[in-house]
Amino acid sequence: MKRINTLLFFSALFCLASFSAQSQNFWQDIEVSPSLARFGDKEAWPTRYRTVAVDQDQLQESLRFAPDERSGGGRPVIEIPLPGGGTERFKVERSPVMAPGLAARYPQIQSFRAISIENKGGTGRFDYGPMGFHATLQTKYGEVFIDPFDQAGHDAYAVYFTRDVAVNQDLIPPMICGYQPSVQHDELLEEIRNTPLDNGHARGSADLQDVRIYRLALACTGEYGKFHGNTIPAVLATMVTAVNRLNETFEREVSVRAVLIENNDQLIWLNPDADPYINSDEGLKLLSQNGPAINDIAGIPPTAYDLGHVFTGGCSDVGGVVSGLTCTSGKDRGVTCHSSPNINAIVRRVMTHEVAHQFSASHTFSNCPDWQEQAASGTAFEPGSGTTTMSYAGACGPQNVAFDSDDYYHTASLEQFINYSRFGTGSTCGTLEITDNHKPEITLPYEDGFYIPKSTPFELTASASDEDEDVVSYCWEQFNLGITSNLGSPTGDAPSFRSFQPTASPTRVFPRMNLIVNNQSDIREVLPTYGRALNFRCTVRDNHPGASGVVWEEVGFRSTATAGPFLVTQPNTAAVSWEGGTYQEVTWDVANTDGELVNCKMVNIRLSTDGGYTYPYTLISETPNDGSAMVPVPDITSDSARVRVEGARNIFFDISNADFHIDPATKPGFAVQPVSAYRKICTPTSESFDIESIAYLGFDQPIQLDAASPFPEGITFQFSAGQIQPGESAAIELSFEKDVPNGLYELPLKAYVDGVDTINFSLVVDLVSTDFSELALQQPINGTDGVGLSATFNWAGSQNAAYYEWEMATSPVFGATTVETASNVAETTFNPQGLFEENVLYYWHVRAVNECGPGPWTEPFTFHTQNVNCSAFQSQDIPKAISGSGLPTVESELHISSQGIISDVNVSYFKATYQPVNSLRVTLISPAGTEVILFNKNCGNTVDIALGFDDDAPNPIACPPDDNIVFKPVEPLAAFIGENTAGTWKMRVKVATAGFGASGALQAWKLEFCAAGSAIPPALIKNDTLYVPPAGANPITKNQLEVLDQDNGPLELTYTIVTPPNHGTLYLAGEPLETGGHFRQSTINAGNLYYEHNGDEALFDDFIFLVEDGTGGWLSPMKFNIRIDENAPVATVEPQPLEGLNLYPNPNNGRFTVELEAPSAQNWRLSLRDLQGRELWSGLLPTGSTRKEIQTNALPDGLYLLHLAGEHDGSVTTRKVLVSSSR
Repeated sequence: MKRINTLLFFSALFCLASFSAQSQNFWQDIEVSPSLARFGDKEAWPTRYRTVAVDQDQLQESLRFAPDERSGGGRPVIEIPLPGGGTERFKVERSPVMAPGLAARYPQIQSFRAISIENKGGTGRFDYGPMGFHATLQTKYGEVFIDPFDQAGHDAYAVYFTRDVAVNQDLIPPMICGYQPSVQHDELLEEIRNTPLDNGHARGSADLQDVRIYRLALACTGEYGKFHGNTIPAVLATMVTAVNRLNETFEREVSVRAVLIENNDQLIWLNPDADPYINSDEGLKLLSQNGPAINDIAGIPPTAYDLGHVFTGGCSDVGGVVSGLTCTSGKDRGVTCHSSPNINAIVRRVMTHEVAHQFSASHTFSNCPDWQEQAASGTAFEPGSGTTTMSYAGACGPQNVAFDSDDYYHTASLEQFINYSRFGTGSTCGTLEITDNHKPEITLPYEDGFYIPKSTPFELTASASDEDEDVVSYCWEQFNLGITSNLGSPTGDAPSFRSFQPTASPTRVFPRMNLIVNNQSDIREVLPTYGRALNFRCTVRDNHPGASGVVWEEVGFRSTATAGPFLVTQPNTAAVSWEGGTYQEVTWDVANTDGELVNCKMVNIRLSTDGGYTYPYTLISETPNDGSAMVPVPDITSDSARVRVEGARNIFFDISNADFHIDPATKPGFAVQPVSAYRKICTPTSESFDIESIAYLGFDQPIQLDAASPFPEGITFQFSAGQIQPGESAAIELSFEKDVPNGLYELPLKAYVDGVDTINFSLVVDLVSTDFSELALQQPINGTDGVGLSATFNWAGSQNAAYYEWEMATSPVFGATTVETASNVAETTFNPQGLFEENVLYYWHVRAVNECGPGPWTEPFTFHTQNVNCSAFQSQDIPKAISGSGLPTVESELHISSQGIISDVNVSYFKATYQPVNSLRVTLISPAGTEVILFNKNCGNTVDIALGFDDDAPNPIACPPDDNIVFKPVEPLAAFIGENTAGTWKMRVKVATAGFGASGALQAWKLEFCAAGSAIPPALIKNDTLYVPPAGANPITKNQLEVLDQDNGPLELTYTIVTPPNHGTLYLAGEPLETGGHFRQSTINAGNLYYEHNGDEALFDDFIFLVEDGTGGWLSPMKFNIRIDENAPVATVEPQPLEGLNLYPNPNNGRFTVELEAPSAQNWRLSLRDLQGRELWSGLLPTGSTRKEIQTNALPDGLYLLHLAGEHDGSVTTRKVLVSSSR
């Protein structure tokens, strides 16, 4: 080529635009003989192209003002030709792919980024140098390449779509790369999936997108250098073209850029006989040679680059090959074989595939008969050969989905590439730059787990937004792995739908709509004909120049063989003719889609007028899925009408098999229908439905609205207008009472004009009650004491509950004090996983949940675990070695001198090693000689045992036994109960079956002897009603509420509010008390606890409390009553206790007498209670009386409390009564 004129030639390629985005066109179409086309490109050359030349007089002015991509200011505008004619205007900025020093030595080689100003989202990259001009553009018409037309010095260029490139399978080898992963595919994918994508890739966010830049050491063999110009500048120019093209893909897909290192010109060899590579046409053999060539021959140390690769000519074994990863010691083990001189085509087809391997991306094809050993079972998401960059498109014979790959990565490849470069080893080298681009956000309108019928089309849609208003693209791809299957015949969960290039549409139809419209099938898109899992991901790219944000979201559902195919049966032939303004019947085969699994109760019916591709008319929304519906026909004309019936709130549908005819309306009339006929309603409530009307040919008579027949009991209605004019709308409000049973109700309505027509239609409501009042806690009973380490929780369920949620906490507030939760509990019983702590007061509650959401939590129940005192002892003669040969037995001894009778013994910790542990039998032996087997050849081929043993543990031994969890022993430790603790205890470990030959050890063990104590609970002395005037306040004194304790004073007696008052507020020294709030008996005694009424109409209020004494004693929850009474005094002086009261005999052995020194002036209520506050006897000492005899012969010996409450002045007096049968 005439290299001397290269710079002048490129001046005509671009025209400097004013920064107001004006530009001129210097391109000219020319005719060039096809015989002059690049002879070497017969392997990959477009079948259609446009040949152009440019004015060559404006080179230096054309791009002189193009700024660097990181700088501000205006960008010049150039016009670039398109294959179909015309041009597109692009803003231009410099985007170097060479390190600064390298670029300074070769200023004749330049690279740029182009951003369309006509097509938002259109981008590109181009470069020029000694080997001419090369461009790759993303346009709204498709991807465009511009390359030199020939190699004979003519100033002509070919402009073509990449889709028009024909790969000559006879001249170019298939895309076989011989990938040799340094980590097994499945293991690597598992590592990737276990790494959380918290950078916004798994779910889009408004975070800023970063770009990671890697230093690339790109070498070439002498064969490559000799063919591509045979000079260092010429070869370097081809490398710049390659890296520029590589970055076009990487920046768009994974926001990664490669930059040639400073001394990359030292890696260019021009003489095949003098380069450091042997067998340059065998890619596999080049793998091990590239590192030494870069490091030893060229003298470039490994620290000078992040990623290494080598270009060679055509290879006889592979198209390219990789066996190392970026940022690792094998980072330079990558080869791209150039079987064609078309650099852009090779990079797109081979290099983007190979370098992605160096970022951990594995193959995505699932079936390639001659190369199946290259399949990666963990990422085989594409049917057959696949079509994306990491596929083997064109190499798989009858399993070929396409004959060349597309220029984008499957979502699985994106996940691997992004995770490796951001969170894996690839994040340990290169540099990270934060851009001004925000990642897009994506949402899917689905919840996993729904069903679709077999052999029925379906569609998936997404929505995305982008803060920067970038033009996003969507790509729906199947995300299933399964048995290797032939195209068209998937087995199990094997992939059955090919991937298609990203588009502007958020919706994908399965299979493609043109197949459905033409009643055709395609082995590359196969609807499920049996029950199977179907997982799909939608990937959204914002296509931001230089650093595209990429996010994805996934949905999973299933097909079922028990439903489908779902089919439209009428209209279904070309003979059908409808008339506008009439009602016509649409029928379909429900095919059990209304059954239990698919559970689609309603359908939508839509109308197409373009042969079934789009459906702009909704004929009826959410009509019952019963196989038939009368629909109003719009007043239109069409010869290509189709009907679509689709599952409402589902994704499946079917359409008419043939176009039919619609004629315009011929007579005046009207139509009436609800805007939406179906709604799921949570009762009790009221809901409003909109009803619209349509007039045909000027019909203007009033339309009457009414119920067609009576509604079920508990459902009432009211129209906003019982009469409307045609074209007007109305609303009907439905009210649903609490007691209406759950279920689907069809509510018949009618619209009529007397003497003209009556239209019957229905509203369908699916009622779900939110009444969970039947829910009640049962076990453990509220206030249960002495609970062990575990318990089973039971409650009475609600018929309206779908499932339950359970919580346990150490405070009635729950929240941060919650120690265990459970959701989706299907039964009315639950067994917690964890063990309870000893000496702890727990609260638990339950709430019911259904599709309307959760109901209220029940009032909490409480229980107290047993008060246990334990003594721990640890072995001192360990470790004890366990030989790896034979069947040895080792024993460790623990000497205990303290005396005591065993009521409970636990092995709180045991640790040993041996391989495998299921060869071991572990036995505990007491000083009395009793033996208990703790562990007996449990679990499998693991090495460590680290656990504890307790008869009260909830579960037997689980494997692996190395998580320090307490389990039930093989034999119960209760065998030691009643024996003495003193003496020598032994832990015996026996190898019962031969192991693998490695030695082990008994490393530690601990014993724990426990005895359950019984704490003395506080005694409830008074719990009497507080009287408060409306909107007033009164203190709660010890005359209303008092607790005493044998070994704790008022400061140690703590009250906890379990449920606060509903009609007022408790105050502690002026501060409000809520659920979980505390006060002490001393607070009450000091007069610092007040209740204030809120002024409403309530006559009664209360709060629930419990009391703890700090030493394990407690009183279970009880209610304190409050009476709102306008006659209640506001206390200023406390009522005085009763004077002149005598009790005798005291102690007594069966009866005692209450006596006053003077006759009483008021009635006294007497109540005899035990120390837990339970009333055992009550009676009255009436006005004027002085004596009352009380029988105690039925009571056990012990201390009791007698309360005397004056009915008039509210005073309360308490006396202790001792019953003793020995008196």
